[in-house]
Amino acid sequence: MKESKLKEYFEDKILAEDLNLNLIGTAKAVGDNTTAQWMESMDSEFIINSSHIIKLCNDVLSGKIDPLHLESIAFCILGSDNFHLDDKTQQDDVVKNILCNWSAPEINDPLNTKTVKECLDQLKKASSKP
Repeated sequence: MKESKLKEYFEDKILAEDLNLNLIGTAKAVGDNTTAQWMESMDSEFIINSSHIIKLCNDVLSGKIDPLHLESIAFCILGSDNFHLDDKTQQDDVVKNILCNWSAPEINDPLNTKTVKECLDQLKKASSKP
């Protein structure tokens, strides 16, 4: 996965379907319970906020992005020196928790439309709080 493609997706420069194609082959099983993630760094930095995660949820729920790709996306965001989480609001704590859960579905919830809908509901609930 190219970090630049994820950034372009968040900036509405590429379609969800294009991001989905870029994610194919990013995660490779290297053992019974181990997955290796391939990432190519980008030259710039990018701030992740709740609107980006809501966009991902909506595109997964509409079938444009495979929910299993959320593991690679979350791993990329959390492990990158170029993506940064916006830590200013309670909603951003929800974003951080969602990304942590997505990055380790073998420990947390499986990645499917049901759990993605639950994440979207958490984000909406957090955004409605003052």
